[in-house]
Amino acid sequence: MLAIIFLAALFRLLSLNQLPPGLFLDEALYGLDAYSLLKTGKDIYGHFLPLAFQSSGYYPPLFTYVLAPFFLILPLSAWTVRFPAALSGIAAVLLTYLLVKELFSSSAGKIIALLAAALLAFSPLHLHFSRVAFLSSFGLVFPLLATYLFLRHHYIFSSVVFALSTHAHYGYKLFSPLLFIILVYLHRRQIKFQFNRLVISISLIALIAFLTNWYAISHFNALSRVNQLSGSSLTTMITSYFKAYLPQFLFLNSDSHLITNPWGKGLLPLSLLPLLVVGIINLKSLPPTSLVILLAWLFIPPIPSALAGAGAHALRIIPIIIPLIIISALGLEFIIRQAKTNLITKVTLAAIIAFLVIDHLSYLDFYTHKFPVLSAYLWGNPERHLISQALATTTPTIIPDTFNVYFSYYAFMTKLDPIIIQQVINQPVKSFNQVQFVDALRL
Repeated sequence: MLAIIFLAALFRLLSLNQLPPGLFLDEALYGLDAYSLLKTGKDIYGHFLPLAFQSSGYYPPLFTYVLAPFFLILPLSAWTVRFPAALSGIAAVLLTYLLVKELFSSSAGKIIALLAAALLAFSPLHLHFSRVAFLSSFGLVFPLLATYLFLRHHYIFSSVVFALSTHAHYGYKLFSPLLFIILVYLHRRQIKFQFNRLVISISLIALIAFLTNWYAISHFNALSRVNQLSGSSLTTMITSYFKAYLPQFLFLNSDSHLITNPWGKGLLPLSLLPLLVVGIINLKSLPPTSLVILLAWLFIPPIPSALAGAGAHALRIIPIIIPLIIISALGLEFIIRQAKTNLITKVTLAAIIAFLVIDHLSYLDFYTHKFPVLSAYLWGNPERHLISQALATTTPTIIPDTFNVYFSYYAFMTKLDPIIIQQVINQPVKSFNQVQFVDALRL
């Protein structure tokens, strides 16, 4: 397992500031907000300890509050902004291993756990999501940890982590409570002996989670993002939900945007298809309680996204990758076990492993060589290039900047004092020596 964690860390931390090539705007804003929070206790818009950050559509606060302390020892840079996301991705590999060991009571449980951890460690999409400060993929580690803690009978700690996860991404505001309710129901007999204490503690934690979410909604316009995504018809919601389980989404094309899907392929590599099929057939080997938990992880994630008419969205439904990987590991373990006594199965296993290796190598080759060139324009490179040119000359430069895009990159690149950012962020014209950012719509 140590070797798997080491490789997972290596693939997620190596050249973290260069691959993907630069920061997309949201990442830059997360960094600026966290840096401002550490220095002044306010975000770049001057809100004191906000529970929803205005800069990127009133996004949930957990990532920014986790990121802020890193600036005590690390500089404002792309590497630092992405570091918590990478740590979350590494931790997800370890927690998947630990969770599977709890779910599988059979003697093969440890092997399945190792295989699941390995498959997640080298999962192309999870690897990419661990190298970018995406709120949804960063937040995945919290329900993973909470579920593991619950299965280890640490009910109070589990409920605390579940409550925290609701501040990671809007999707977890529904996913985490539903999963927690299912866990409580499934283990109601085990927790009966400390039921009164549990009810009081959970009620207090739920109250805190509710109040913090309510405060974010009422004081920081946290529902504005939800309102932008809502309004879909019931038919659209249902259709988008079931699209998440179609082979086309899972293996051929889960998302066409280079930022969230560099390869333009499915949520899982095609090489996992036979393992997934065999794993589904062998789900009957799971204890009933474990099977329900696994199915909850499988069928709840698309619901929040489907309510916005985008159920089949690789990033927003990222928790679904955990059960898919676990089921694939179950299938791989079954094939390995059969291969010990069957020559045909041995050949099949060898072919599957070769297919897995070749498939993943092709993903990595594209990601490290072609992707940086194809996607450079999406990661702020044109904006940074223009700003660098403006800073390199003494000639006054006026940059049209309606939504503070160029100004945000300028503030990040120059490590502009957060107090200055707070003072000028709402001004239609922002002048800094020879560079001037102008919002023509507000003049």
